[in-house]
Parts: sequence; C-alpha cells; structure tokens
Amino acid sequence: MNPKFQSSVRKAMESDLKPISEIFRSESSKKPYSQKWTEQTAFEKVKELFEKGHIYIALVNGEVVGFISLTTSLWEQSKCALIEELWVKSGHQRKGIGRLLVWFAETKCKENDINSIFTISNKKSAAFKFYKKQKYKLYSNHVLMGKKL
Repeated sequence: MNPKFQSSVRKAMESDLKPISEIFRSESSKKPYSQKWTEQTAFEKVKELFEKGHIYIALVNGEVVGFISLTTSLWEQSKCALIEELWVKSGHQRKGIGRLLVWFAETKCKENDINSIFTISNKKSAAFKFYKKQKYKLYSNHVLMGKKL
C-alpha cells in the first residue's frame, strides 16, 4: 500500500451504494469483461448485493476506491462464502487495496465460523492471477456450468 494514502475498510452503508455502483460500472466495462451496465442497472445490481449479502468498502482519504461483496450459504454441510464482486477503481489498483479487501472479508468470515471462501474468475483477467497470489486454488473436481435460456 502506498504510504501517502490513508486507507481503511468498513461495512458499506446504503449511502455508499452510488459510488460503489460507479466503480462497478466503470471497471466491469473494461476488457476482458466488457460488460455494458448503465448507471441504473449497475445501481440495481449493487443494491441487490447489498440486500442479500455483505459489502465492504475500501476508503482512501475518505473516498470509496474499491469494494468486495460476499454472500454466504451452506455448502457440503458447512458455512461458506462466495466473493460475488471485487473491484478497485482505476488509479488505485496495484496498491494493495484488493489484498486489503480480501483479507478483511476473510477475517469477517473466520469471525462468523465460515471456513471456506470461493470466487469465480475469468482466466484471462488480472483478477485470476490476483486470486492465485492470495492462495486461492482451482478445484479440479468442481467446475462452473451454465446454460443460456
């Protein structure tokens, strides 16, 4: 983390949803994701994440510069968490903010007796390498499957 920045992480409040949705919309529009969220649909997505799970935000000098969202459930008879979204604003990437958000989320999970945390990542993204650095592993016996309807 760049020492000139004063950073912290806290649980998001409803008043944080607009800056969170702007980060989500802006960063997810870049390659390899190339998602086309509007201001409205990005806000709706973030509000849904806020209502169904937990969002933690990274603040640098009082500005929201990143967030992580988690949902929890029972899987294979134990509590687990899924990182639904993790985004850091351009200009603040590669400064340890993502690592700080993951550490914070993992700490909160441990405090709540959650013993597994998962995420889904595009293999072509910088996020895939990032998660590997954070010691997230590919599960050879589990695969993501889907079907377009």
